[in-house]
Amino acid sequence: MWTSSSSSSPPSAAVNPRTMEEVWKDINLSADLRHSTTRGMIFQDFFARDPPPANPPSGFSASPPPPPPPPRTLPTMLTLSSLLLQQQQGQQLPHQPIPSPERNSGGDRRHKRMIKNRESAARSRARKQAYTNELELEVAHLLEENAKLKKQQQQLYNAAAAENMKRKPLHRTSTAPF
Repeated sequence: MWTSSSSSSPPSAAVNPRTMEEVWKDINLSADLRHSTTRGMIFQDFFARDPPPANPPSGFSASPPPPPPPPRTLPTMLTLSSLLLQQQQGQQLPHQPIPSPERNSGGDRRHKRMIKNRESAARSRARKQAYTNELELEVAHLLEENAKLKKQQQQLYNAAAAENMKRKPLHRTSTAPF
């Protein structure tokens, strides 16, 4: 039996004496359990899993340790704030994960830019159509005015020709002595 001589308390009969092999086996078993459950785990998974039991197993059991729970991802600050806002508004938490704004921000920006370009093109087409309509109205007005002016010119020409017909040819009524 192994005992320590530097112990501050006197040995008593109520203490369960264990051999060095039993203590060493318990240490190795608990170290193996801790090492096997944390192997290949990332930092977020480590905090997301359930805490280990407070009392490590004292004896060796024949059944294998339970498999670690599936890794859960911790929500980011943005999703936490949106979830808190939804709770304050009386809504239930969604069952589907909320897409992170970092992933969709590029697509959202591209979509907004596309919509803005469509609206700008529609405004440009409307301005062009209004300008075309205005020009067509002006052309129609100018054609009407041109027709009126041509008709008026023709009437003036005909009136001038009729005036010339009325005049008699010039002739001398009295001759002067030269």
